[in-house]
Formats: sequence, structure tokens, C-alpha cells
Amino acid sequence: TSTITFSANIRYETENNYDGMQIEFSTDNGASWTVLGKKETGWYNNKNVRAIGSGADGWSGSNTNWEVLSTDLPSALQGNLNVSFRFHFVSDYSENDIGVAFDDITLSENGTDFYTADFNSSDNGWKNVPKDAAGSWQYSTTDFLTSDGGHWD
Repeated sequence: TSTITFSANIRYETENNYDGMQIEFSTDNGASWTVLGKKETGWYNNKNVRAIGSGADGWSGSNTNWEVLSTDLPSALQGNLNVSFRFHFVSDYSENDIGVAFDDITLSENGTDFYTADFNSSDNGWKNVPKDAAGSWQYSTTDFLTSDGGHWD
């Protein structure tokens, strides 16, 4: 049996329990999105990121260094060639922190990498989609990066 793993370097400094980020996937060209992973498996650090939604899993608060995190993709995605991912960040307006960052995205099958995205020299087909109707920012694999943002070294 084959296992596909999604990995990324993640860094965040947000208002704990209020602002945060989660990774989502779509199999219908973005018409609907499903949260990837769960806090219970160690993928996320928070079970209630209020800006995303009551009881929403995500990364919130502050980590002091880049973390390499990984989770296995659901079996329903195995072999599906029409999968998009997005980094979904939501913030309320009460406190301003640095935000979130991600880099070095990897998809691997049984430990062998078959997709990597390193944003140091290219956008790798990712697109910055400014605020959606819910007021959130998201990066998605559907096009190209269209705006600059801050970064951690």
C-alpha cells in the first residue's frame, strides 16, 4: 500500500487562539475545501483558532524557529490527479503580529519525494489570493505568486 505525505516548513507568530493558519485541499478546482490533518495527530498546535471558526484546528500563537511538519494525505486523495492545496490564514483586527510563513513544500510517496516547492528562487506555480469573502488570505497551487510579502530568513 502506498502512502503519500505532505510536508512543509512552517513558522508563525499570531495572536494565540484568535489568529492562525491551516492547510486545506480541494478536488473540485476550489469549489470546496477540506482541512488537511488534525490537532490530535500532532499536525496542528491548536484546537480552537477562533478567527478560522469555533473549534477549528490550526497553527496559532508563536513558534521561535522553522518547524518541519508532515502528515499523510487521506487515502481518498491517493492517485487523484486533480488536487489543489492552499494555506489558509485568518486574522481578526484586535492585535497585529508578524503572521505566518511557509517554505519547502514536499509531497513524497513511501519516503521518495515526487514534488518539491522551494520559494527562495521561484513561486513554483503558487498564487497569492488576497482576502476572500470571509476576510482571509490564502496561497493556492492554481496559478502564480502575484504580490510580495514579508519573510523570515
